[in-house]
Amino acid sequence: TLYEADKAVCAMSRRARFVENSRFNRQTIMNYEYKDLYDGKVSIRLQEINDTQVKVAIKVGKSGDVESSQEILMAIDEELHAMSGN
Repeated sequence: TLYEADKAVCAMSRRARFVENSRFNRQTIMNYEYKDLYDGKVSIRLQEINDTQVKVAIKVGKSGDVESSQEILMAIDEELHAMSGN
């Protein structure tokens, strides 16, 4: 659910020591803006597709660092699995 994904993003950001600049929550969409340890911009967007699916979009830096984005996505996935006990 969007709620679980939000909890996973927040847990990942604490673990990565990101500084939260803003968080915007609309019923089915959540946007986060962070700064990483190197003052780089990290944007995360969650969009609820249905009751069991959430689309995650991640952008690191101005042009988008694919490798860093994938690492963040894996960290969010790990948090989701930790919460579900799997």
